[in-house]
Amino acid sequence: MLSRISRRRALLLLRNQNSMKTRSLVQRRTLVSAPKPGDGPLMERRADRELPGAYTYIIKSMFHAPAMTITISCIILSHFTSLTFCVYSCTDIDGFRWSRSLPIFLALIAVSSFAIFNYQKLSSPVVASTMYALRTNKKAREILGDEIYFKHQIPWISGEMNQLRGRIDISFAVKGTRSTGVMRFASVRPSARAMFETTEWSLETPDGTRIDLLDGDDPFKGIAGYGMDEEEREAALETRGFRQQLK
Repeated sequence: MLSRISRRRALLLLRNQNSMKTRSLVQRRTLVSAPKPGDGPLMERRADRELPGAYTYIIKSMFHAPAMTITISCIILSHFTSLTFCVYSCTDIDGFRWSRSLPIFLALIAVSSFAIFNYQKLSSPVVASTMYALRTNKKAREILGDEIYFKHQIPWISGEMNQLRGRIDISFAVKGTRSTGVMRFASVRPSARAMFETTEWSLETPDGTRIDLLDGDDPFKGIAGYGMDEEEREAALETRGFRQQLK
């Protein structure tokens, strides 16, 4: 009997010791470190994970490039109340600075605007007509030679081209098989219902010599109303801007 009782007591003592050890192990278990900014997503939920000292929410920009972010840090003041203190601050990603990017952005906008305006001038019928007239002009062919075309692969049309207000004053570089030059064309419209009148059409050679190509009648009347006599032009001016009724 005594041996059985002693055995039971010994087993109970061993069980109590084992349970105490397991409890101590559970209590002494180290906590997993809290996630840091830049860590990957949390794939599991753990009760022994430490809480971060501040809750940070980064609102990223929709662009792929580094952009300004807003960081909201909320610090818990008390464990027994829901009172929090939030600090709003603006930070940068990857050392992004508006002082460096803003001038680059404005420069790109300016270059794009100039390119769009230049393409609008280049695709106008005025430039096409002046280039055709230059190719068929005897003086220009004597100086430039054959195969007259724009000098540069991406031609730059300098000057003003405002057909709405009746002011055209453009110039661009041209080349041929013999030489190069700069052609200038200027035309004005005296009134809103009048035709354009060419005031200058010249070619400037590399040595500074200026050659007047405008001899006799205006060769650019074909831009508007070419091939019409005086009566047809007057009739066109009378009905200009109005819808003609179908007969």
